[in-house]
Amino acid sequence: MFQVLATVRERNRLQLNRAAIYNVAITPQGEELATTEDDDTIRLWNTSAEQIDQFPTGQGIVRSIAFSADGKQLATGGEDGSILIWTIRDRKIDLTQNQLRSSKLTKEKRPKGQF
Repeated sequence: MFQVLATVRERNRLQLNRAAIYNVAITPQGEELATTEDDDTIRLWNTSAEQIDQFPTGQGIVRSIAFSADGKQLATGGEDGSILIWTIRDRKIDLTQNQLRSSKLTKEKRPKGQF
């Protein structure tokens, strides 16, 4: 394990002037990051530490975030117990927890890379 860690090098450092960042998710392509803080807002960043956008989730504090394998969707889990799937391109909710529960969608039926 030490040999593996010895080969890891810092490519870039993202320094944000924020009091507390609760979660960080990075697109699989490594081009964008999503962060959450102590509010219901998702903030999107590029790897030069420039904020691209931000949008409220309506979930209270966002407790967890993750990008889909293709980087086009973002899943958020809120303190209110909700799970939302967002389309990154237009910052719109794609699926809600209730839709996920009642959906007959399986992995095989979803387009490759999506939740």
